[in-house]
Amino acid sequence: APSQVAGEVQELDVPEGNVLSVHSISSGLLWGLEDGAMAVDPLTGEELWRYRLLDGGARPEAPVSIEVVPGLELVVIEATRASDGDTSEYSTSRVTVDAASGDVLHRIEDGESVLGEGMPSRGTDSSPVEGEGVVAAGEGSGELRVFGSSSGAHLWSSQGAAECAGDPSNTEVVDGAEVTDTHVFATFRCPSDVEGAEPLRSVVHAFAADTGELEWTHEIEDADHPTGGDFTVSSDGSLLYRYEQTVGTYVVLDTRTGDEVAAGEWAVSYTHLTLPTTPYV
Repeated sequence: APSQVAGEVQELDVPEGNVLSVHSISSGLLWGLEDGAMAVDPLTGEELWRYRLLDGGARPEAPVSIEVVPGLELVVIEATRASDGDTSEYSTSRVTVDAASGDVLHRIEDGESVLGEGMPSRGTDSSPVEGEGVVAAGEGSGELRVFGSSSGAHLWSSQGAAECAGDPSNTEVVDGAEVTDTHVFATFRCPSDVEGAEPLRSVVHAFAADTGELEWTHEIEDADHPTGGDFTVSSDGSLLYRYEQTVGTYVVLDTRTGDEVAAGEWAVSYTHLTLPTTPYV
């Protein structure tokens, strides 16, 4: 908060390429750069550590992708670049860094993008890394796929929604997913159980992050919107928030049980709500 910031304005030496993203980590703030990341103390402006993923002035094919593992203690930095000998072949470097010290804990070279837009469909050949986080893929398809964020290994998949009855055909899809240190939450859209009825029903599924075991489901009652509203998870992973755009209502769920702990209407209702995302500088 502004009231907590004291002292003179700090000037930081930011590497060429500018700051592309900002993330919270256990030691302060992490700036995502074109070819790496830099951690700073948000109160003093002091640089804590800096890591460049690519050496010798090389640049990735696209800006690096960064994943802060829930708990904020680990940072995974990934970049893909063309092979020196054959520009049609690409290699991926994925490094896991201690958020407090900047020490490299794991480094893996393979051909699969785990964190970027080209998320893996099969997973890498690497073995899972103990204590790693997970990332979820499959939005727009009928299958939720979960991978280790450091190793890229395929950990588990969930085909379809538990609450869908009959043959969902091509209309059953994953609308979105959120990850914590203990759970993967995903919204599956499936057809109404009334013949010929539209729109679709949306059901939130809570899976154990390490095993994929389904722990609970919660149906989104938003008959006027096919995506069933937006949802996100609190920073400590204890609460899941849902908002229904068309009716202006919200509900808060206990992530351990799926029980509703609060519900109501927004004082001001908007047709569409965009949930906060990572800010850009």
